[in-house]
Amino acid sequence: MLEALRKSVFLSIGALALTEEKIQKLTDKFIQKGKLRQKEEKSLVNEFQKVMQAHKTKLITMVNEHVKNLLKELNLATKTNLTELEQRLKKDFGKVENRLTKLEKQVKTQRTK
Repeated sequence: MLEALRKSVFLSIGALALTEEKIQKLTDKFIQKGKLRQKEEKSLVNEFQKVMQAHKTKLITMVNEHVKNLLKELNLATKTNLTELEQRLKKDFGKVENRLTKLEKQVKTQRTK
């Protein structure tokens, strides 16, 4: 499922890149035919790039949201979860070590009696 999402994102980004290339070729043809001036081409290309950037940003946001939802559905541990668990384990391990030390002292005391 994650792989399918990944592929669709790359396809979308590839399509955006191809579209930008096509626009550049199209504007070049219009300039050659005299239907578009150089200044107009720059303005048109700049406007197109702004639109493309907005779509790219929306796509990235959408993908991030889908990935977050997918990870939530899979109920996987987050980095925060793992860090918290590590801290708890260190604390508990410290308690076990202290208890073990006390028990060892008790055993030594009982043996010497």
